Amino acid sequence: MIVATAVLFLIAGLLCIFKPGIIGMFDGFRIKPSDNPCYLKYIKLVGIGFVIGGMVFVLFALNGFHSPARPMDLRSFGLTDNKIGKNNDEDSKLTVQDYFPKRTMKKHFSGGFENEGFTHTIDRFDKDKIQVKQFDTGTGVILVYQVTSKEIRLIYSREVPDGSFKENYLDELKNNTDKVILKTPLKVGTTWTDSEGGEHRITGINVRVKTPAGTFNAIEVTFQSGNFEMKSYYAKDIGLVKRSTKGYGEDVLLKIQ
Repeated sequence: MIVATAVLFLIAGLLCIFKPGIIGMFDGFRIKPSDNPCYLKYIKLVGIGFVIGGMVFVLFALNGFHSPARPMDLRSFGLTDNKIGKNNDEDSKLTVQDYFPKRTMKKHFSGGFENEGFTHTIDRFDKDKIQVKQFDTGTGVILVYQVTSKEIRLIYSREVPDGSFKENYLDELKNNTDKVILKTPLKVGTTWTDSEGGEHRITGINVRVKTPAGTFNAIEVTFQSGNFEMKSYYAKDIGLVKRSTKGYGEDVLLKIQ
């Protein structure tokens, strides 16, 4: 279509330039050779315009047919690579450590026992170990995670009656459990099993999760053991932001202090 238009423009332009008298025959309702020099000059100028237009169409056609395709600029559509394409299946820029808190904070969640809510207080760091104090309806649990470039493991868990926590559990730590929470590679399909036969699988990367504390792009990990299924969502620098258990309900991040 572009080539045909270019040819028509060039033919019309050349006729106007070299045969202005013929074109001038079609002067309104009169069909006769024109002897008006100004009118003939005007026809030639129009012809030059047609030739220029034809050349533009030719260049456009050659560029369209022979130039390599240029990648689409996603920013013009308000999108970035981490929202579409392969990064929906793999996060090659971030590490496992990026999906756990790096500073002290207190996270408030809905859900928990009798749906009364619970808190996670991240308050101590020692090399690759991080201490988390969970308080849920009068009951405390101390959790210690080991965070490396390869994986996040829960290595210690103990109930603390009435939530009477000590300040530091890391100095006298003796591992009493070993559960992988998240591991590399950070891509859909990464799978691991626990000691009880349950299967954990990364089922989403950059999953959009809306919570009262904000909206996060999170890694979705699905745990399945028999008919039991739970999905956990981990966001950059925050860690757990949502947990959904099939048939039971969900725990959602409410705020961070």
